[in-house]
Amino acid sequence: MVIRRNTTRRLLLATITLIGSVALPSSCRHPEDPESPEQVLLSRAIDAIWSPVDAPEIENVRLVSTMRHPGGATLGLETWISGEDRYRVVRKSFNITEVHAMLGDEVWATVDGTLVPVGEADADQIRRQPLLFRVSQLRPLRDTKRFDLEYEGTETLDDGGKVDRLRVRPVQSPGMELVFDFRTDSHLLRRVELRQDGSERVEALVLDDYRELVAGDGGSRVKVAFKLDSYRDGRLLGTQIIEEIDFNPQVDEALFLEPAQSSDPAVIEKDCIAGLFACALHDGAPDDFRDTLGDLKDWIADNEFEVAGPLVLTDGLTGGDARPAHWVCVPVSTTQEEPKEPRKGFSLTVLDRRPALCATIVGAAPLDRVVARLRRHAERRGRTPSGPALEIYFSPDGNTRQIQLPVQ
Repeated sequence: MVIRRNTTRRLLLATITLIGSVALPSSCRHPEDPESPEQVLLSRAIDAIWSPVDAPEIENVRLVSTMRHPGGATLGLETWISGEDRYRVVRKSFNITEVHAMLGDEVWATVDGTLVPVGEADADQIRRQPLLFRVSQLRPLRDTKRFDLEYEGTETLDDGGKVDRLRVRPVQSPGMELVFDFRTDSHLLRRVELRQDGSERVEALVLDDYRELVAGDGGSRVKVAFKLDSYRDGRLLGTQIIEEIDFNPQVDEALFLEPAQSSDPAVIEKDCIAGLFACALHDGAPDDFRDTLGDLKDWIADNEFEVAGPLVLTDGLTGGDARPAHWVCVPVSTTQEEPKEPRKGFSLTVLDRRPALCATIVGAAPLDRVVARLRRHAERRGRTPSGPALEIYFSPDGNTRQIQLPVQ
């Protein structure tokens, strides 16, 4: 997407902390001394999340959750992890379904069922997920030949609570380090922080609402954090609420198989994208909107709105009002009723939810050709267009778009 939440990174952290703590694979820095501060802290953390009953190997997991943003926008998530080479996450927001998945080294993605390209950075993060889930069970960290651990002592938090801090540097991911804060009273993970060399950005999760679940037929139990607050540079981005977790469920292998691609994008019917949008009037050519988008991003930042979805282009904003002007729109979350920084040509607008015919395209297919196809499809079904087409962008280069034609 041209503008999108850093969902992939937040999902990365959420997967890391699925069972209560984690680290990444690395080399050894400390000897295999069970009395070393690192190993003592690790043993306490393992005992805190696992019951004394021998815990089973968790090969598969299904996780259902909701990401809630400060202004009210929500993102539905369903995640499957199976073994060391199968991963799938389904993200639903604004009535658009995105899937990212891997099988072995192969990574694929779809938007509403249409295959779309996956960037290399996203592909690398997706490939990492099964391993992150495996080490989130903590016991693999005892293998000091794979982890670089450093105990940093006890820290006092702003609220007066105390945590024991463990720093992890993964050799297989040079330049990355994770910092884990374990509560000194319960030894459960309270916070995990992710940093990358060359970047000043700090990604963090704060974990809360631990619940004890049965992890196997033998009665083993595990504590899981059901609430995860996601932060970037100290600013709250959203709260992930875990709704359902299944350990070792039956897995349909077809979930991870790349779907067949059609040469002609399928037309589907659903409700069009809707909700609160920050919009900027664009007087130039429809395909030359980058400067307007840049101005809109500045206006969004000035007003402290939270970007909540993909870029949308349209000739009109509501109903059948096809005004002779183009609009650049971005979904936002905010608790403000009015912009703090009013500016001519910029506005907060609510787009109504209406039935629409939709086609997701990859490549430089002309908008008018796709809209004409949707109109023919509507005519064959006895439907009438009820407003201007919406053009939704899912990649910075515009290579992946969805065209939505409202109908009645």
